[in-house]
Amino acid sequence: MKKRESFIFYRSFYEAILELPEEDQKNLLLAVANYSLNFEKPKLTGLSKAVWILIKPQLDANNKRFENGLKGGRPKTKTKPKRNQNETKTKPNNNVNVNNNVNDNVNKEFLRKETEWRNKLLKHLNIELEEYNRHLDEFEIAQDLDRPEKELKKHFFNWIKLRDLKKKRIVIRSFDDINPDGSFKIK
Repeated sequence: MKKRESFIFYRSFYEAILELPEEDQKNLLLAVANYSLNFEKPKLTGLSKAVWILIKPQLDANNKRFENGLKGGRPKTKTKPKRNQNETKTKPNNNVNVNNNVNDNVNKEFLRKETEWRNKLLKHLNIELEEYNRHLDEFEIAQDLDRPEKELKKHFFNWIKLRDLKKKRIVIRSFDDINPDGSFKIK
Protein backbone atom coordinates (compact mmCIF):
# COMPACT_ATOMS: atom_id res chain seq x y z
CA MET A 1 0.00 0.00 0.00
CA LYS A 2 1.27 3.47 -0.86
CA LYS A 3 2.12 5.71 2.06
CA ARG A 4 0.42 9.06 2.34
CA GLU A 5 2.18 12.40 2.23
CA SER A 6 -0.47 14.26 4.27
CA PHE A 7 -3.68 13.76 6.23
CA ILE A 8 -6.56 15.79 7.62
CA PHE A 9 -6.37 16.74 11.29
CA TYR A 10 -9.66 18.14 12.61
CA ARG A 11 -10.14 20.80 15.28
CA SER A 12 -12.25 18.32 17.26
CA PHE A 13 -9.21 16.00 17.48
CA TYR A 14 -7.09 18.90 18.71
CA GLU A 15 -9.61 19.98 21.35
CA ALA A 16 -10.07 16.43 22.64
CA ILE A 17 -6.33 15.79 22.80
CA LEU A 18 -5.73 19.05 24.71
CA GLU A 19 -7.80 17.67 27.59
CA LEU A 20 -5.33 14.81 28.12
CA PRO A 21 -2.20 14.89 30.30
CA GLU A 22 0.96 15.95 28.36
CA GLU A 23 2.40 12.44 28.02
CA ASP A 24 -0.90 11.08 26.68
CA GLN A 25 -1.17 14.06 24.30
CA LYS A 26 2.20 13.22 22.77
CA ASN A 27 1.39 9.50 22.47
CA LEU A 28 -2.01 10.13 20.87
CA LEU A 29 -0.71 12.75 18.43
CA LEU A 30 2.00 10.35 17.26
CA ALA A 31 -0.55 7.53 17.05
CA VAL A 32 -2.87 9.62 14.85
CA ALA A 33 -0.01 10.67 12.58
CA ASN A 34 1.42 7.15 12.33
CA TYR A 35 -1.98 5.62 11.61
CA SER A 36 -2.90 8.25 9.01
CA LEU A 37 0.44 8.40 7.19
CA ASN A 38 1.82 4.87 7.59
CA PHE A 39 -1.36 2.86 8.35
CA GLU A 40 0.20 1.48 11.58
CA LYS A 41 -2.20 0.54 14.40
CA PRO A 42 -1.26 2.08 17.76
CA LYS A 43 -0.99 0.40 21.16
CA LEU A 44 -2.64 2.82 23.58
CA THR A 45 -4.13 2.49 27.05
CA GLY A 46 -6.29 4.53 29.40
CA LEU A 47 -7.62 7.93 28.35
CA SER A 48 -5.51 7.95 25.18
CA LYS A 49 -7.22 4.75 24.04
CA ALA A 50 -10.66 6.20 24.84
CA VAL A 51 -10.02 9.30 22.71
CA TRP A 52 -8.43 7.12 19.98
CA ILE A 53 -11.61 5.04 19.76
CA LEU A 54 -13.55 8.25 19.00
CA ILE A 55 -11.03 9.58 16.45
CA LYS A 56 -10.36 6.32 14.57
CA PRO A 57 -13.63 6.11 12.55
CA GLN A 58 -12.94 9.50 10.93
CA LEU A 59 -9.35 8.52 10.15
CA ASP A 60 -10.61 5.27 8.59
CA ALA A 61 -13.07 7.19 6.41
CA ASN A 62 -10.31 9.54 5.27
CA ASN A 63 -8.01 6.59 4.53
CA LYS A 64 -10.76 4.94 2.47
CA ARG A 65 -11.11 8.13 0.39
CA PHE A 66 -7.35 8.13 -0.13
CA GLU A 67 -7.37 4.51 -1.30
CA ASN A 68 -10.27 5.17 -3.67
CA GLY A 69 -8.43 8.18 -5.05
CA LEU A 70 -5.44 5.99 -5.93
CA LYS A 71 -7.68 3.97 -8.24
CA GLY A 72 -8.13 6.96 -10.51
CA GLY A 73 -11.31 8.39 -11.91
CA ARG A 74 -13.89 7.07 -14.31
CA PRO A 75 -12.39 5.00 -17.13
CA LYS A 76 -12.12 6.77 -20.48
CA THR A 77 -14.79 5.88 -23.01
CA LYS A 78 -14.09 5.07 -26.64
CA THR A 79 -17.03 7.06 -27.95
CA LYS A 80 -17.48 10.77 -27.45
CA PRO A 81 -20.52 11.84 -25.50
CA LYS A 82 -23.50 12.89 -27.62
CA ARG A 83 -24.10 16.59 -27.93
CA ASN A 84 -27.33 17.97 -26.55
CA GLN A 85 -30.25 18.09 -28.91
CA ASN A 86 -30.73 21.33 -30.78
CA GLU A 87 -34.37 21.41 -29.80
CA THR A 88 -36.12 19.86 -26.87
CA LYS A 89 -38.52 17.23 -28.06
CA THR A 90 -41.97 17.73 -26.63
CA LYS A 91 -43.76 14.79 -25.15
CA PRO A 92 -47.53 14.69 -25.12
CA ASN A 93 -49.19 15.11 -21.74
CA ASN A 94 -51.41 12.09 -21.35
CA ASN A 95 -52.43 12.91 -17.80
CA VAL A 96 -56.12 13.34 -17.20
CA ASN A 97 -57.09 16.14 -14.81
CA VAL A 98 -59.56 14.58 -12.40
CA ASN A 99 -59.58 17.55 -10.01
CA ASN A 100 -62.90 19.32 -10.47
CA ASN A 101 -62.09 22.06 -7.96
CA VAL A 102 -63.85 20.12 -5.24
CA ASN A 103 -61.60 21.68 -2.60
CA ASP A 104 -62.40 25.21 -3.84
CA ASN A 105 -66.11 24.53 -3.48
CA VAL A 106 -65.62 23.05 -0.02
CA ASN A 107 -63.57 26.06 1.08
CA LYS A 108 -66.15 28.52 -0.30
CA GLU A 109 -68.80 26.85 1.79
CA PHE A 110 -66.47 26.61 4.77
CA LEU A 111 -65.96 30.38 4.95
CA ARG A 112 -69.71 30.94 4.62
CA LYS A 113 -70.78 28.34 7.20
CA GLU A 114 -68.11 28.92 9.87
CA THR A 115 -70.43 31.18 11.87
CA GLU A 116 -68.51 31.39 15.15
CA TRP A 117 -65.32 32.47 13.42
CA ARG A 118 -67.28 34.77 11.06
CA ASN A 119 -69.01 36.52 13.96
CA LYS A 120 -65.67 37.15 15.69
CA LEU A 121 -64.32 38.52 12.43
CA LEU A 122 -67.33 40.82 11.99
CA LYS A 123 -66.87 42.16 15.49
CA HIS A 124 -63.10 42.45 15.13
CA LEU A 125 -63.30 44.37 11.85
CA ASN A 126 -66.46 46.23 12.84
CA ILE A 127 -68.33 45.29 9.65
CA GLU A 128 -71.81 43.97 8.93
CA LEU A 129 -72.71 40.53 7.52
CA GLU A 130 -73.64 42.07 4.18
CA GLU A 131 -70.18 43.61 3.84
CA TYR A 132 -68.56 40.32 4.93
CA ASN A 133 -70.46 38.47 2.19
CA ARG A 134 -69.45 41.06 -0.39
CA HIS A 135 -65.80 40.66 0.65
CA LEU A 136 -66.15 36.90 0.50
CA ASP A 137 -67.62 37.03 -3.03
CA GLU A 138 -64.71 39.18 -4.21
CA PHE A 139 -62.20 37.00 -2.37
CA GLU A 140 -63.54 33.84 -4.01
CA ILE A 141 -63.12 35.37 -7.46
CA ALA A 142 -59.67 36.86 -6.89
CA GLN A 143 -57.91 34.28 -4.73
CA ASP A 144 -56.81 30.66 -4.79
CA LEU A 145 -58.96 28.81 -2.26
CA ASP A 146 -57.03 25.56 -2.39
CA ARG A 147 -55.62 25.91 1.13
CA PRO A 148 -56.09 24.24 4.50
CA GLU A 149 -58.99 25.76 6.48
CA LYS A 150 -56.80 27.45 9.11
CA GLU A 151 -54.59 29.02 6.46
CA LEU A 152 -57.65 30.06 4.45
CA LYS A 153 -59.07 31.93 7.47
CA LYS A 154 -55.81 33.83 7.96
CA HIS A 155 -55.52 34.56 4.25
CA PHE A 156 -59.07 35.87 4.05
CA PHE A 157 -58.57 38.03 7.17
CA ASN A 158 -55.38 39.56 5.75
CA TRP A 159 -57.00 40.06 2.37
CA ILE A 160 -59.85 42.06 3.93
CA LYS A 161 -57.42 44.10 6.03
CA LEU A 162 -55.32 45.00 3.01
CA ARG A 163 -58.34 45.93 0.89
CA ASP A 164 -59.88 48.04 3.62
CA LEU A 165 -56.54 49.57 4.52
CA LYS A 166 -56.46 50.99 1.02
CA LYS A 167 -59.87 52.50 1.71
CA LYS A 168 -58.73 53.51 5.25
CA ARG A 169 -61.83 51.99 6.80
CA ILE A 170 -60.33 49.83 9.54
CA VAL A 171 -57.52 50.02 12.07
CA ILE A 172 -54.86 47.35 11.57
CA ARG A 173 -54.29 45.21 14.57
CA SER A 174 -51.48 42.77 15.03
CA PHE A 175 -51.65 39.31 13.53
CA ASP A 176 -50.95 38.21 17.12
CA ASP A 177 -54.64 38.89 17.80
CA ILE A 178 -55.42 35.61 16.04
CA ASN A 179 -55.53 32.43 18.13
CA PRO A 180 -53.82 29.25 16.85
CA ASP A 181 -57.19 27.86 15.75
CA GLY A 182 -57.76 30.89 13.51
CA SER A 183 -60.18 32.66 15.83
CA PHE A 184 -59.58 36.20 17.08
CA LYS A 185 -58.74 37.51 20.52
CA ILE A 186 -61.48 39.99 21.34
CA LYS A 187 -60.27 42.88 23.51
